[in-house]
Amino acid sequence: MTEENTTPEVEETETEQTEESTTEVKNPDALLKAYEAEKAKRRELAQKLREHEASKEEPDPVDTDAIRAQAVQEANAKVAERIIRTEVKAAAKGLIADPNDALAFIDLSQFDVSEDGSVDETDIADAIKGLLEKKPYLAAPAKRFQDSADGGSRNDSAKREPTLNDLLRSAAGKN
Repeated sequence: MTEENTTPEVEETETEQTEESTTEVKNPDALLKAYEAEKAKRRELAQKLREHEASKEEPDPVDTDAIRAQAVQEANAKVAERIIRTEVKAAAKGLIADPNDALAFIDLSQFDVSEDGSVDETDIADAIKGLLEKKPYLAAPAKRFQDSADGGSRNDSAKREPTLNDLLRSAAGKN
């Protein structure tokens, strides 16, 4: 039964198509009118497109020199910040227990980087001294032994008595 149902539908569509094509062929004036109407619509749409494109504002020209100068300025600012951070950490090493504390407590914007990339070391040293005066608990602990830990014995050959090896070497002439 399903085959019978599909077959008449196919036949109906085919007959509709043939009827439409025959009416179009039978009435060439209607076909010509439809063609002219489509042609007029296309002209109208083309005119609207031209008007729309003409009404668009031209974008401002891009100032590449200004963009480049801004990028260079931003890059230099990043490099200067990195130089200052490195210099402060290096100066704080040995004076402050954790050199990163110097970065946290000292205002880094007070330092300037010169054209050659150097920072005034006396300004950094003064800032670290000021920090240690305000917060002495940040100071690095003092060394426990200022001298060597050998208990007082020295390797000073002028003050010690020669050993058997020393005597043998001097006798062999390999001193």
